Amino acid sequence: MRPRLGSYLSTRKHLVLAAIGLVSASVAATTALATGPSGTITRTNLTPFPPGSVMANSWDVNADRIKFQTKDPTTVVFQKVVYAPGADSGWHLHPGVVFVTVTGDGAQVTRSVGCGSTVYQSGQTFIENGEQPVGKITNTGSVDATLYAVFVVPQGSPLSDPTPAAPTC
Repeated sequence: MRPRLGSYLSTRKHLVLAAIGLVSASVAATTALATGPSGTITRTNLTPFPPGSVMANSWDVNADRIKFQTKDPTTVVFQKVVYAPGADSGWHLHPGVVFVTVTGDGAQVTRSVGCGSTVYQSGQTFIENGEQPVGKITNTGSVDATLYAVFVVPQGSPLSDPTPAAPTC
């Protein structure tokens, strides 16, 4: 006896709905597991054109042994980020590239791979990008740590993406 077409379509519809439900649940679970910042963190946008300045064209500059290249329109945002003692950013990634200069007390950057940490002192600069392992920034000092950040992100991207906590750190 051959199955009826109506029963086949009904079963297929239920399977599609179940698959959509599983995908939605996994996205919700990942979002729920994302870690947020803790402590007092104050962000001041220093770019006069919210949400940032747009570089509408692609750029390819190679001068004085420094190469800078974009392939599509990008947004550039300058921010001052102040971390009170004990504050941390939560685990996150950055689309594009972020150049960060530290003033005040040091800022500890921890990466999920190997759980290694580096403390950057006042006057030091570091770079974050979406190709690096998940990381977080913590002020382990006793006074505010002030970071000046230049974000260069694909147009329409957020400046930061929260991620689940690193499982071993």
